[in-house]
Amino acid sequence: MLIGLPENRSTDRKENIMGERALQNRIMKLKEIEAQQKALEEHAEKIRQEIKHFTAHALRDTFTTQYIEQGGSPQTLKAILGHSSLALTMDLYSHVLSNTKQQEMDNLRIVL
Repeated sequence: MLIGLPENRSTDRKENIMGERALQNRIMKLKEIEAQQKALEEHAEKIRQEIKHFTAHALRDTFTTQYIEQGGSPQTLKAILGHSSLALTMDLYSHVLSNTKQQEMDNLRIVL
């Protein structure tokens, strides 16, 4: 005859229910993560389709244009871009300056 601990079916049942709930919660969380990941991948694919011709050079031009438009120093820009001369930098990006000419004139406060 074996003598063991008394069985408590009520405690076993509660632990089983708690374990099932924890498992269901984890499954729900994983499904949420999968849905978010799928949505993110779909969004990334749309972006890739819209900017098929995006290149590192385009990023460089965008940075340079923004830098000039925000009043960055041409000499510093020359160093950032690795150009051999300031004239090269200004020749390449002088079109940006004409776009901001009116803004610059508006910023001048000339008192007569």
